[in-house]
Amino acid sequence: MKVALLLEKRRQNWQELEGLCTQLSMASKKKLPAAQVSRFATLYRAACADLALAYAYQLPQNTVQYLHRLVGQAHNQLAWAAAKCRRELDEALKHARRAVELEPDNTASLDTLAETHYQRGEYEKAIETINKCMELEPKDPHHAAQLERFAKALAGKK
Repeated sequence: MKVALLLEKRRQNWQELEGLCTQLSMASKKKLPAAQVSRFATLYRAACADLALAYAYQLPQNTVQYLHRLVGQAHNQLAWAAAKCRRELDEALKHARRAVELEPDNTASLDTLAETHYQRGEYEKAIETINKCMELEPKDPHHAAQLERFAKALAGKK
């Protein structure tokens, strides 16, 4: 199967994208160089195409699951960056929703969706979403802090 060989050749790109996702998730205090951001965008688009191919050609389930998770992480990073910069919030919402579709129990993606709703002034939706995080990880102090922040914003809105 030629598609399987093509995807196998792309595995190195997937690993590079995974590394960039990790770097982006830790880059809250420092900025990534423009070249790395550009490379992330290229690798993200390629991984989305690879995931579509993996589905279309019914590749092994472990490959599909890996790409599913990787593309979800990339969507999450795109959404988080846009939400925290308070720019392109409509696009951030699309990416955050897609990340949650791909990994519905991933609290990082749910937190990003909640943050995106918060930045858009959708405090009720932010609270509803962060509550899902709290159901999945009840002892995580970050989720409790987010809930408090969102509730204060909602109280100030009324």
